[in-house]
Amino acid sequence: MDFRLFTFLRDPVDRLISVYRYNASPISPNYQAWITSHPDFEAWVMGYPANDVSSFTVGAVGDMSEYLDKMYARFDFIGFQEHYEESMTRLGRLLGHDLPCDRVENATQATDHNRIEVSDELRAKIRDRNRMDCEVYQILKDVLYGD
Repeated sequence: MDFRLFTFLRDPVDRLISVYRYNASPISPNYQAWITSHPDFEAWVMGYPANDVSSFTVGAVGDMSEYLDKMYARFDFIGFQEHYEESMTRLGRLLGHDLPCDRVENATQATDHNRIEVSDELRAKIRDRNRMDCEVYQILKDVLYGD
């Protein structure tokens, strides 16, 4: 079977904020248990081992160069949530189709339990704890989208 792999990346800090907000809202199937066990975003995000998902994408790597080589070898396309329309246009060209570029906002509705404020200091702490994800994200975004 012939297939192509593609992925979309998102700013790692924003991704963690989104994970927390979703799980702490009524649209999440287990939100009551979540808000009971994780009532505070900062305690949740700082209370577990670093959440670098990079290693799940391509496996264990020795350094950034090896990681990037594996990313390029594994994925035919890497898009970015922050460049959704441009990413969909590029993906469409790769696949030989016009893909719809209408962005569907799937914003989690704010509730008392998932409304959070993230200070610059906390953002810096999260970036430090998730250094590999942040570096991979920024390097690929710079290379592929010129940011």
